[in-house]
Amino acid sequence: MRTRSRLLCSSILAAALFAFGGPALAAEPVPGDSCSGAGNYMVSGGPELSGAGHMMVCNGSVWKSIVDFDATANGTLPYALSLSGDLTTTQITANQNDYNPANLATASVLRLSSDASRNITSLAGGADGRIITVMNVGTNPIVLKNDDGATGTAANRFALTGDLTLAAKQSAMLMYDSTSFRWRQIANSIDSGGGSTSIDSLTDAVTDYTTDHNMRLGSNTAPVAGAINNVFVGEGAGATGTNTADYNTALGYSALNSNTSGASSTAIGTFALRNATSGSYKVALGMNALGAATVAGSARCGYAVLYDVRRLQRRYWSRCNAIQRHWKCEYCGRLRVSLGCPHKCQQRGYWLESSSPDCRKR
Repeated sequence: MRTRSRLLCSSILAAALFAFGGPALAAEPVPGDSCSGAGNYMVSGGPELSGAGHMMVCNGSVWKSIVDFDATANGTLPYALSLSGDLTTTQITANQNDYNPANLATASVLRLSSDASRNITSLAGGADGRIITVMNVGTNPIVLKNDDGATGTAANRFALTGDLTLAAKQSAMLMYDSTSFRWRQIANSIDSGGGSTSIDSLTDAVTDYTTDHNMRLGSNTAPVAGAINNVFVGEGAGATGTNTADYNTALGYSALNSNTSGASSTAIGTFALRNATSGSYKVALGMNALGAATVAGSARCGYAVLYDVRRLQRRYWSRCNAIQRHWKCEYCGRLRVSLGCPHKCQQRGYWLESSSPDCRKR
């Protein structure tokens, strides 16, 4: 009987403890709570914080969060993040396939330089989500080559919109994509240049400030080697691909597009000097201005001025009359350009608008 009573009492006590519970657990620390012991780390979280959590470090007086995360493991960094794994490599003196400098495995920043313009076709060390910043700290261009399907190990290649040229002081941030097994660009400092957020990702930009001193932006083809001091801006500007001439400036869509040997010319405007293949010292300003002129020293300003000299030669010929002993040259069309009227006609205030070499009596 006593034994039964004792068992009954014990059961009642256990049930009471279960029903009313023990003492409440202390609340989880959160960032900003006081702490002691600088450099101590802890992770807080759980039901008490509604599933949220924090990885924290004690700064000697309060807890500071390093990473905050929610119940689904999404994390945020509440403070600045520093990439301290700088790696300054030895100077690149040849094109690189599967580039793998010493200590690449622990690097987050590659500081590169080269003895001349050099290509990097592929980069070792790729791992899912790995981020590397590539900086050109030298004076010569370094080109990250877009995947050509053949050069370097496939898993080390770059998946870019085109070849990425890093000039001096420029940089690019790359992330490794383990699905496609390629390095992809996620940011760059190029469009300080163009360059807009990008001009065709600046794959259409070419500069040479060392040898030939040419600059091309938006054109399809750079001047051939040996052509010097040319500036081409605009799609198709100076884009013949056989241009061996020097000191030309073209600004506008297809401006100076067909030039092969004409030097020291300036074409500003859509199609300005578009079909001119030769003839130097020409200046054209305006749409279609001097479109096909090859005469050296030509200068015209205005819409369609001298667009096709040969067409005007075929269509308009001077018909001059002797009126009171004055020469009169016919006014032809709306272009209003003198293409060769004799000086004595111009003295009388008349203008010839054709390419006839002289005025003729009827």
